[in-house]
Amino acid sequence: MIASLVLLTVLFAANIYRAATQSMTGGEAPAFRQFVTTVDSQVDSHARLSRLAVRAFGLSEFTLRLPAVVGGWLYFGAIFFLSRLLFGNSVWLLVAVALSTLNPLVLDYCSAAQGFGLGMALWMLGAYFCARWAADRKPVPIAAGATLGLAVAFDFSQIFAVAALEITFVAGVVFDRLMAKDRRGATRFVVRDALPFCLVSVTALLWVPLHRGLPSLSRFRDGLKSLANAFVLYDPAFLTSWGSVRRFLERLSWLLLVALLVALAIAAVRLGRQWFRARSQSRGPLADARGSEGSETSWASALSPDREGAVGLSGHQTEGLLLDRTGRLLLIFSATVLLTFLLLWIEPKIARHGYFTLHGLVFTLPMISVAFALWLRWSFEGTRYDRAVAFAGTAVACSLLVAYALQFQTRSYFGWEFDAGTKSVMQEVQRRHSVALVAERPLKESLDFYRRLYEMDWMWQVPGDIADCPADHHYYLFEEHFDRLSGLGLHQISRDKAARTVFAEFGIEARRRLAVLGEVGFSGVLPCTAGIMAQTSWIDVSRAGAARHFLRDVDARPDPDRWRWTYKRPAMLFHAPRRTPLRFKMDFLIPSETFRRTGPLRLTVWVNGKQLGQRFCDSPEHQTFEQIVPPELLRDDGVALVETTLDKYCVSPLDGQKLGYLFVRGGFLH
Repeated sequence: MIASLVLLTVLFAANIYRAATQSMTGGEAPAFRQFVTTVDSQVDSHARLSRLAVRAFGLSEFTLRLPAVVGGWLYFGAIFFLSRLLFGNSVWLLVAVALSTLNPLVLDYCSAAQGFGLGMALWMLGAYFCARWAADRKPVPIAAGATLGLAVAFDFSQIFAVAALEITFVAGVVFDRLMAKDRRGATRFVVRDALPFCLVSVTALLWVPLHRGLPSLSRFRDGLKSLANAFVLYDPAFLTSWGSVRRFLERLSWLLLVALLVALAIAAVRLGRQWFRARSQSRGPLADARGSEGSETSWASALSPDREGAVGLSGHQTEGLLLDRTGRLLLIFSATVLLTFLLLWIEPKIARHGYFTLHGLVFTLPMISVAFALWLRWSFEGTRYDRAVAFAGTAVACSLLVAYALQFQTRSYFGWEFDAGTKSVMQEVQRRHSVALVAERPLKESLDFYRRLYEMDWMWQVPGDIADCPADHHYYLFEEHFDRLSGLGLHQISRDKAARTVFAEFGIEARRRLAVLGEVGFSGVLPCTAGIMAQTSWIDVSRAGAARHFLRDVDARPDPDRWRWTYKRPAMLFHAPRRTPLRFKMDFLIPSETFRRTGPLRLTVWVNGKQLGQRFCDSPEHQTFEQIVPPELLRDDGVALVETTLDKYCVSPLDGQKLGYLFVRGGFLH
């Protein structure tokens, strides 16, 4: 018990730290958007609590996440009391607590500003009340019903687990009474306990506004696989970072989840048969075994406390009576887990809904963990074959706990790792007072939150889909995108390993080149395909990368081709330091159709704003311009802006574009 309390205290402290320090994510942004809305009917349950916290303590990451942190505290408390009820002060208490709380996906939602954490906490609290009701014959229909109803209000996908638990519990008691031929007792239970239990759930569910709309998500089987893979491969660690091992673990995690569900099904069938046989043999005297308060849950009779406070007869021995406490509770939780997954599979076939993505199935992890621990203890108390299986299950549990411990981190939330560096980036932007920030589109939600938090209305965000455009801005990009933009001359300021993002600025050399282009006569806005850090003196459009040299009026498709159309005044950037002798050569085509419309043409070539020479083209098709470049036209820094003009153009009848020639290749040669 002490070890469990220490573990929960450490995890709760980690939740507080994460809520206060981790960047706001796009997944949490809806809570912020709903907080600032003025239409109360559009605000869901969790956002209402966030609104109260922000109004009381001011806007920050921690206040927005405060309801989730409180939900984590409730979840830890419910897990502790439920595990103590199930296992007493034994080693199984620590096993159940560790399995239910160390899972990194579960920990995420104990601090992230979403309703999943509060939903899990309230469901687990309702499960505790139901377990105490079954084990100790203490009816708590109001408390159990209220917590389960509120669980659905905070996370609508919990409705499957709530329905499964209530159906299992109520049906079990009623069926037990009917098997004992105690119809009066069954009726009394339904009227006095079951109806208040269910009605309070419905009332609590309807009292708090639900999320608007019902999402249509991925298929159940795929979602279940993603869930199984995620909690094993949450964060690459020593045991899971190798490529071949990772692929093996993806298959193994799915098989282990299926194997656990099969094991729970087998255990439920065996326990059900024992229960049926025991009830058949004890219909007389045990039918009247009721508590002094009139409780009709006679399947909770025949208890005998063990040395450690939990009740623990042999899991497979009924001594001619009903199931022992461990068996009964395992039957409840295993049947609840199985019925939950059955409802998850059936519901979309009827209503065409789906709550089956990874995040939508997180609520199943706590119930699976509790059922798993109960099954392990029950199996150890059985035959030698059961104990052999239990040893294998214990090895799996230990492996999972090791994986959880290795994956424990306080940097990011699963699925939103790319937002881990947003907070530090926005703080740096604030210090630099940068007016424009070019950012990837997935980062927009998190950036908008910090614009509001830091009152940075003076900053405007440039969409990431034009991040390739050279401009004197700051850039917040994913690593792979940043690496592709070497032609823009970006200077890295910081790199976040967890988020795999880079914060950069337009480099000094890039700014200088922009200024040089203005000095040599270039005007206009550079296209997003252009680069200003050209280091080559020759362009061939049949090779990749040629489009980076085209600054204006050249068809800049990124794919290589045989030629490119030019328009009114094409401009190309080369690298040609001042030296002698140096000549400029360009191969191009004048299509026959264009030549028929224009007749003979005169081409003029300009280098760095000064005329280099002309060529008279009195025939169509292949043409070549070649001329020695005077040293005074070139620069020491190598920036060479080449522009061309024609004295006649063919105007396209489709869009009115002035068509020039077809550029093939060109550049500076020795």
